[in-house]
Amino acid sequence: MAVDHTRVKLKDVDSSVPGADYINANYIRQPTEAEQNDMSSSSENLTQSGSLNNGYSQPNATNNNGTNGNSNVGPMQPTKNCSSCLLLNKPCSQCSLKANSEMKHKRNESITSRMQLQQQSPHKRDEKDMFKTYIATQGCLTNTIQDFWNMIWQENTRVIVMTTKEMERGKKKCEKYWPDPQQSKEWGHARVRCLSETSTADYTLREFLLSWRGQEDRKIYQYHFQVWPDHGVPADPGCVLNFLQDVNTRQAQLQLEGLMPGPICVHCSAGIGRTGTFIVIDMILDQILRQGHECEIDIQRTIQMVRSQRSGMVQTEAQYKFVYFAVQHYIQTLLQRKQAEQQSLQVGREYTNIKSTSDSQLPLPRTVNDLNNSLSGK
Repeated sequence: MAVDHTRVKLKDVDSSVPGADYINANYIRQPTEAEQNDMSSSSENLTQSGSLNNGYSQPNATNNNGTNGNSNVGPMQPTKNCSSCLLLNKPCSQCSLKANSEMKHKRNESITSRMQLQQQSPHKRDEKDMFKTYIATQGCLTNTIQDFWNMIWQENTRVIVMTTKEMERGKKKCEKYWPDPQQSKEWGHARVRCLSETSTADYTLREFLLSWRGQEDRKIYQYHFQVWPDHGVPADPGCVLNFLQDVNTRQAQLQLEGLMPGPICVHCSAGIGRTGTFIVIDMILDQILRQGHECEIDIQRTIQMVRSQRSGMVQTEAQYKFVYFAVQHYIQTLLQRKQAEQQSLQVGREYTNIKSTSDSQLPLPRTVNDLNNSLSGK
């Protein structure tokens, strides 16, 4: 059951039918700085009573081979002892990552482009608008597809993130709620046409045309992540980070076009495990985007916050640890980019009299693996 105070309530339904407004979906939003300050005193009281312990220990940052990977990240120092760590008698470095850097405002290409797209939006946005709202929901059942599209239309959602296959380990995980390419299908008042379907190594992008009760059609983009393993979590968090980059770029482009897109809808099967993992990672990346990569990151508190909006978010210990590894990988990439930029500037100063051509500079890598490959000559 969805948490009542954050649940999505369907409006275009028969109000005479009990429970007609129900759908297993919740709004998930990062609190603003002001709201976080208001929450701090109550959080302190909860922590002292032990209510905030989520049952998982904080993972040490490790490489995929299980060895300690901090040496590759650069210094990550705790800023202060948070009350939950005092309770658990653990150092804050295990639940709060802080990357030291001289240049706070350097971003990688995807971050820069997203910021430019957001800044160019013709619509004025207040502080709450700077914090994305998500809808976390379960995968469709045969009898909930109509409600799903009702919600997508009602909330003006333009981007859907699907993080499960239709079938996994011989079990149905999500009913197919879209037609085949160039085909149309109706569910109640919703008419959906699949305009295109393209695939990358990690995901499939489908473009839909959604009609509802004769109103103007809307384009909907479904990003279907295909490489989450049946057991555990992905070995390389880079595929998830690149996927989220593409999702966020699409949302920012829609904002630039003045379409005022609603919440990004994220679902898996139950709508809590992988769904929560993707949302928490994206929230942390947004925090780094807003505050710079030297900001203090409290992953444990972020997970507790989203669980207060939808129960069970980030379901397993493996998913919990994966959030840490994904954030570590992201910070590593930023620091590697900074180092490459500094080296490039140094070379430029030493050879100012040498004319450079436009094709003499290699593009900076999107991931740490790309950088390692370029350095090794692959």
